[in-house]
Amino acid sequence: MELLENISSLLGIEYHYGGQSVTGFDCSGFVHYIYKDTFEANLPRTSQELARRGKKISPRNLKRGDLVFFRLNSSRIDHVGIYLDNDLFAHASSSKGVTMASLNNGYYKKHFVKALRLLEIKDTGTGDGEPRPARTDISD
Repeated sequence: MELLENISSLLGIEYHYGGQSVTGFDCSGFVHYIYKDTFEANLPRTSQELARRGKKISPRNLKRGDLVFFRLNSSRIDHVGIYLDNDLFAHASSSKGVTMASLNNGYYKKHFVKALRLLEIKDTGTGDGEPRPARTDISD
């Protein structure tokens, strides 16, 4: 539940290009902050760099903590969010700040590129479904 609690505590924080703190986030800064705070994982800083990491997965196999990537304003990946559950993902939107959206929303469905798994689920006996880090430095 720590992932969901950490994300929930940041909902509504405003968007700030290049931001990676509670004073404002951009999309990759939000992902970087959540992974560092929740999993002590050191991730690359941009959505393009993040998109070159992890294991590609089908959207129908998404699990909490997976990353979802989009092409919103260019021909290259320029947006990233964290998958939650039930087709919802959290991200830092330039118009709404830190928020949740549905992958089934026409806008995001149209611009969706791929999903990646950086963390594997480890059964800790708690049954909370929280991802646990497979490795904590994913930046190389």
